[in-house]
Amino acid sequence: MAIIKKLFKSKPQRANYDDPEVVASEVIRFANKLRAMDAKEIGHLLAFAADIRNKLLHDDAEQILQPVHVAENHPAKLDRIEHSLIRHQICQISTDAANIWLQTVYIARLPSVRMLGRRLWTALEKGLPYVEEQAEEYKKLSRIELNINGYDQLPEGFAK
Repeated sequence: MAIIKKLFKSKPQRANYDDPEVVASEVIRFANKLRAMDAKEIGHLLAFAADIRNKLLHDDAEQILQPVHVAENHPAKLDRIEHSLIRHQICQISTDAANIWLQTVYIARLPSVRMLGRRLWTALEKGLPYVEEQAEEYKKLSRIELNINGYDQLPEGFAK
């Protein structure tokens, strides 16, 4: 019985995203998942990612587009962004869209894995032509409008 109580009291272990090997492994896994998706599916993800950036991060929406600069000059802002994204992932269904920004945050913090940012965002770029169409399709189905303003803005230093 004591073991069961201890299990329920203990918090789930979170991966160590300060470890470059953990971040590299996660980014590569996520980029491979994206490569397996078609461009329209990625467009759908990017529409939700833009909505998350615009609605959830509102004041920090521009900051996430300069992740390396923020990581080097305002790490507390990056921490705030990370916590907002994690809370969003727990409460919402668009976890992969939030994961796009979380991976960007993790990459920005670690200079040794920043080259993987290009790998991630290159995999995402193939969905750009479909973002507007996918946002419109989602609106027709759900009657919820996604805020996709600036969806074509990619994080500085991570685009081709």
